[in-house]
Amino acid sequence: MAFSPVPLLPEILRNRFRGVLLGLALGDAFGAPLDAQPPPGPDQAVTDLVGGGWLRLAPGEWTDEIELAVETANSLLQRQVFDPDDIAERFVGWYRRNPRTIGEHTRKVLERTAHGTPWADASLAVHRENPEWASSGSLRRCAPLALFFYHSPQYLPVLSAILSRITHAHPHSEATCVALNLMLAYLVAGLDKEAAFYEVLKMAAELPPEVALAIERAGDPSLDASPSGNAPETLEVALRSLLHTTRFENALIVAVNHGGDAAVVGAVTGALAGAFYGCTAIPSQWRELLHQCDQLQSLADRLLLLTQTTQKRV
Repeated sequence: MAFSPVPLLPEILRNRFRGVLLGLALGDAFGAPLDAQPPPGPDQAVTDLVGGGWLRLAPGEWTDEIELAVETANSLLQRQVFDPDDIAERFVGWYRRNPRTIGEHTRKVLERTAHGTPWADASLAVHRENPEWASSGSLRRCAPLALFFYHSPQYLPVLSAILSRITHAHPHSEATCVALNLMLAYLVAGLDKEAAFYEVLKMAAELPPEVALAIERAGDPSLDASPSGNAPETLEVALRSLLHTTRFENALIVAVNHGGDAAVVGAVTGALAGAFYGCTAIPSQWRELLHQCDQLQSLADRLLLLTQTTQKRV
């Protein structure tokens, strides 16, 4: 992994950092009303922030699980290193606040961790209860790590897998987080989306075959997948939605209208599109509706400032 980021103007980096976090939350808010639903027909496609769904969200309101990405970012900011024990403790604190939305897999892991089981043991135990299921949940919260190490992507394969493993220990869940974070880092660092995808595709041979196939399939616009909550399918739909559209909003609309795992697909696609197009490419009316938009922008700015410090240490 010999890629090195090119020097970028501070305002360009700030735009992309903000794009990742705002895109992540916006995609979640966009997709959540379509969660667990079949794909809408062409005349019923969702093209705007409508809110609703089983959670009765307001337009622009994201689900509680985006807070896990926020907790990951806060840990990086406060610890100034990747500390999975601290992140796991923060996740447990979030769980104890009784969030409205929490995936069944994540709930089982954090329940055990909250009762004193070490996070690695809790995550592995829940994985062994259902070893065939590779949940996509950890894809929704790994982006802050990609921002933290955008200038040193060689660290992302190992650390992204560990970050997933705090709750999602399936090898496919871990590998999709690796691929996503590398793609995000390459985009933030200045590669165009085709070049970034090519870099990820080259390293896909080191990932489980099912994940490598999903990444390869994403490059073919004639193929499609149904995002049922399985991590490789979710990554495939998100990558394809980015690669074969030309605007932030189009990528997001294509992604969430697959239905199924729409909130996670939307979040992942939004982060990818935000990394490539930047925050300023997000329609202004969507940014105005986005829940806690100013706080997310501030979080992105603080992460960027921190990376400028850590870059000098690496």
